[in-house]
Amino acid sequence: MDQLQTALAKDVLNEDAKKISSLIENQQHLCVSCPAFEEVIDTQMFGFRRK
Repeated sequence: MDQLQTALAKDVLNEDAKKISSLIENQQHLCVSCPAFEEVIDTQMFGFRRK
């Protein structure tokens, strides 16, 4: 993978990480231990790991 593709891949992963972090921050005060919230975070993290 050349440097441009590597940089693009890192940018995509960083953007996904920011989205997940924002989701956690926005929902944290509502119900961190809520099963639905945990499921959403698990799904987001799974997608992040797959990339």
